[in-house]
Amino acid sequence: MKNNDYLLPGIAAIFVAVLFPVSWIYLLVFSSSSISDLQFGFHLSISSFLFLLVGLTSIYVYYYFIKLLHDHHNFRRADFALWSIIAASSIFYIGSFLMDVVSLWLDVALPITISHWIFGATVIMFGIIDILIGVTLLAGHEDLPAQYKMFAIINLIMGVFEVTLIMSPIVLILLPVVTILIAIIFLKKPEMIEIV
Repeated sequence: MKNNDYLLPGIAAIFVAVLFPVSWIYLLVFSSSSISDLQFGFHLSISSFLFLLVGLTSIYVYYYFIKLLHDHHNFRRADFALWSIIAASSIFYIGSFLMDVVSLWLDVALPITISHWIFGATVIMFGIIDILIGVTLLAGHEDLPAQYKMFAIINLIMGVFEVTLIMSPIVLILLPVVTILIAIIFLKKPEMIEIV
């Protein structure tokens, strides 16, 4: 195993930490005045590509996080939760981008009530998955280094905020913290066990 096996995922995690809040702030500034006013009125724009880039990079980071847990710690308890976040991210980010592309030919704006329901359900779904990730990693914290416990705790807190929906904007701060922790985990050299 090389020392830099997880260099690119570490850089990608830093990229997500910066781009996630930027993409949401850009979306809020240029499309509505607040999260509660946000409507799924699809249209292809720079924010569509930015949003897709954040999604694809997040998927890449979570995939390599699973790989790291397997390769370095033989830890598989969090697989279901992590594959769930990959699936949800794929549907959300890629689906949104495809709807933006379709908007070139069709008017795909959803009524404001449906937009609020979809947005709320999506945030709650991500919250439940984040809670599941936090719980499964905390359940196995004896088998993992300390930074995984910190990652799990912050992920759990983030999930609780998402599930409350009202506190979900705090995720704009917490997700970058979580992805920076993942970057630290990726960029830290693995501990070697000497066999005598």
